[in-house]
Amino acid sequence: MAAMLQVFVLNMTYDIGLKLVSFHLIVLAAFLLAPEIRRLVDFFVRNRPVAASTELAASRAVFAAQILFGVYLLGMYAYINVNFWKVAGSGSPRSAFYGIWNVEMLLVNGESIPSELQDYDRRWRRVIFDNPDKVTFQRTDDSFARYGASIDSAGRTLAITKSGSKNWKANFNVERQSTDRLVLEGEMDGLKIRTQLRLVEFDTLRLLNSRFRWVRPHEQ
Repeated sequence: MAAMLQVFVLNMTYDIGLKLVSFHLIVLAAFLLAPEIRRLVDFFVRNRPVAASTELAASRAVFAAQILFGVYLLGMYAYINVNFWKVAGSGSPRSAFYGIWNVEMLLVNGESIPSELQDYDRRWRRVIFDNPDKVTFQRTDDSFARYGASIDSAGRTLAITKSGSKNWKANFNVERQSTDRLVLEGEMDGLKIRTQLRLVEFDTLRLLNSRFRWVRPHEQ
């Protein structure tokens, strides 16, 4: 319970999205400790000696109920995770252009301007294709612009939509020059855009090629 109290405080102060989970674990720990609260207070607060616990051993019915509940939890979470694997994991449908693509060149109305100097919606650093019906643009400030996407069966056109607008759309012609080269050319927000993308090899990602370390070293 003490450890989870620390985790809960960190979740609250750093706005981590596991606040309810850590709070529930604290409640569960408190429930388990409740029968022994007097002995704990005597030992840790009053500095008094305590005898062995006198709590009665659980009956066979209670033990059987625990086993059944454990089997239920195992089955339920296995079902949830298998479905998650199919929807969002390695077993989920993937985009025809699946991967993370670095923006190597960006022309807006025929002009090559550094991404940092473009208008905010064109400050593209990467283009990310994951699900078949979505595309994400990562800006130079590492924020994300997410759109709906539709790719034709031949992989030659890309239509982009906004979830908050029924009329907004952008259409691109797609040229797959090689397995790791992609060119998008079309119109977006009234601007003619041509961008050349290069696929990021997953082997280059630090999370996948770093060795195990007990202590994280200082950044060089």
